[in-house]
Amino acid sequence: MKKSFILCFTFFSSLFFIACESSEGNDASAAKGKMMIDLNSDVSYASKGSKARAMDLTPYKNVANYTVELKDASGNVLQSKLYSEMELTQEVTPGTYTVRAYYGENVNAGYDKLYMEGAQTITVVKGDNKTVSFACTPANVKVNLKYSDDFYTFYSDCTVGLKTQYLTEAFEMSQADVDKDLFLKAVGNENLSLTFALKDKNGITVTPANFGAQTVTIKPRDFLTITVKPKLIDIEGGKISGITVTIDNGVQEENIDVTLPDEFMSGEDITVNN
Repeated sequence: MKKSFILCFTFFSSLFFIACESSEGNDASAAKGKMMIDLNSDVSYASKGSKARAMDLTPYKNVANYTVELKDASGNVLQSKLYSEMELTQEVTPGTYTVRAYYGENVNAGYDKLYMEGAQTITVVKGDNKTVSFACTPANVKVNLKYSDDFYTFYSDCTVGLKTQYLTEAFEMSQADVDKDLFLKAVGNENLSLTFALKDKNGITVTPANFGAQTVTIKPRDFLTITVKPKLIDIEGGKISGITVTIDNGVQEENIDVTLPDEFMSGEDITVNN
């Protein structure tokens, strides 16, 4: 009888302990809030129309490839995992949190180096069950270089130098880089410096010092198409007087006239039809 009493006491004590532990767990859970992370990606750049893309964007469209970070209000990283491996519903204590996701190489400049990023800040209170929805978008600037058909009537090449605050030396693009996708790092509204080095039909450089240096403003998700074409004197039988650089950022086109000094002009006559 005594043994039975001890067994019963132990059994009910265990039940009481489990019940208390469960109650404490429920209380702790009730004091928290929940957030569900809904991640999307949008690989498009600002554009007035469809533009051909040279690189494969399939991996960038798959959000399973993205790394997701959960940070508290102090910037401490509480969790960092691939989206495909992360618990999409997070239970957190009340407070302010930032969810950041990214994919790709965040280089200063490089071909086919698209970098995608996005973030959302949310405040969670006790008992919340919120959904954090945001999309990762291109976080750098895309640049394409083109030459007009008549450019090669007067010149053999024009090397374009591009320099941002993140580059100690200009990144150069020339005839061999037509149709390549160059990506430049940009965080906010920043300056992009452009320089131009012309070569005549014989491949001889005809560019004087500081010729054609220009500065344009860029920001993340800009898509610049730089088109180099001859600048023609608007008279019949005139001569080439330099080049015109058209920069299309997807919102507006900006024409930059780069005048070539007389001693560096092409000597070939042209006819301009008025």
